[in-house]
Amino acid sequence: MKATYYEIKRGRNCGTVNCRNEWWHTTGRPGRKTQEARRRKLNRVREAVGAGVMMAGLLALVCAGGSEDLPTILVVGVAGLGLFWLGAWLGHAFYGQEGQAEWLRRMRECGEIE
Repeated sequence: MKATYYEIKRGRNCGTVNCRNEWWHTTGRPGRKTQEARRRKLNRVREAVGAGVMMAGLLALVCAGGSEDLPTILVVGVAGLGLFWLGAWLGHAFYGQEGQAEWLRRMRECGEIE
């Protein structure tokens, strides 16, 4: 005899019913490893894009000093700071984003940091 499990979750404005059989509970969620690998891969891409955006912001900040007009210096400087901040956010460099940082997880696995 096969057992079937029903999970009822009630939210504020909705309710969901999940029906799972015995196989689901013994083997775990199918495709979990592939989903985790896909999430890590997309996270690495996001961090690489963040590093590129951050470098573009730094380059804009450095190049802003060579301008002759004060409004140009201000506009390019603010744009450079904005790009620098966006790159740091995409690269998970801010405090509180440690759980999502793939680069930090790899460093911990290699034993470079604790």
